[in-house]
Amino acid sequence: MLNSSKISARELKQKYWDLKQQHHRKRKSKPSTKGTSCKTDSTRDSLGLSSLSKKHAKLQKSKKPKAKKTSPKKQTSIEEESFEKIISETSGLSLEVDSNKIETVEKFYYLPNLKYAYMGKNETQRKVLIDQFSKFLKNLFKNDFKQNEDFVKLNRFYAPIKMHRKRCLVLDLDETLIFAHNESSDQGYDERIDLYIGENRTHSIYVYYRPFLKEFLEYVSAKWEIAIFTSSSNIYANAILERIDPQNKYFNFRLFKNSCYRDCNNHLIKDLSIIGNRHLKDIAMVDNSIDSIIYQLENCVPCVPFYGDAKDQELVSLAKFLDVVYHVPDLRVFNSDYFKLKQFLKFDNLKAIEDFIIEQL
Repeated sequence: MLNSSKISARELKQKYWDLKQQHHRKRKSKPSTKGTSCKTDSTRDSLGLSSLSKKHAKLQKSKKPKAKKTSPKKQTSIEEESFEKIISETSGLSLEVDSNKIETVEKFYYLPNLKYAYMGKNETQRKVLIDQFSKFLKNLFKNDFKQNEDFVKLNRFYAPIKMHRKRCLVLDLDETLIFAHNESSDQGYDERIDLYIGENRTHSIYVYYRPFLKEFLEYVSAKWEIAIFTSSSNIYANAILERIDPQNKYFNFRLFKNSCYRDCNNHLIKDLSIIGNRHLKDIAMVDNSIDSIIYQLENCVPCVPFYGDAKDQELVSLAKFLDVVYHVPDLRVFNSDYFKLKQFLKFDNLKAIEDFIIEQL
């Protein structure tokens, strides 16, 4: 027998249903307001429904479909977009990727400038380009193309591996990416750099950056591993490269004057074979001085020398050219067929070469 002061289970159950029906009648008599709860906190507590409603809410929340995470689209700057547009508007060539041969006759990079210079159609290019190319031809006749194997062994360099880059673009610095002068010009330099030369002395150089330099590096670095190989000293070159690439995001490695070979003619040569862990078929070397890469002419991608011309667009054409050659099996075979630099060896005088350039290129 239960104590009379205590409520039996049956009475408790009856009380529960009476309260529930009472609450139901009140709910029917009052119109519900949208956005507000139909039960007061006291009613919920009396019925023991507060905890139930909370559990129901959690259950409903867990049943909601998860929103798919979408990766934000890469935003390109105005400079990048305009540079890509300029490249797309540049006339190009097409080729069969499975072979190393050019399928169309149109050649848009370097060779037209060289041809027009020798034909006398562009006086500025004639002064700049022919002088540089003639220097290459003279060194071509002097050189015996014999590499110094001891020098290569002693100066072997193993570059850090750049992930997801199958091709290596090696760039010269002076007159290829920049033009540096000891005195300021009325034309307006881009930046003055003070070099510390010891004993509290500095030397000022005035630097002109080739137009589209930053845009070019940003565009090309998406595919190519980029390196610097210059015949300048490391103090001078690093001071400039730190201004071009302060975050060190573009240049994977740098080679300087001490990595160049000095031949019997006292000429500095950049021998790409000192790079021990890159295959020569995957290396393109861009240099305005072709004679500085005489041992690997088939790797050479010559460019017009830069002397501060604000209207220069060589890097635009170069970016387009690099897009074209990126997928060829062997860059050396393609370059040999396109630039024909080794074909000049069959001539014994400059006049014959000049005729060949005008007629064949």
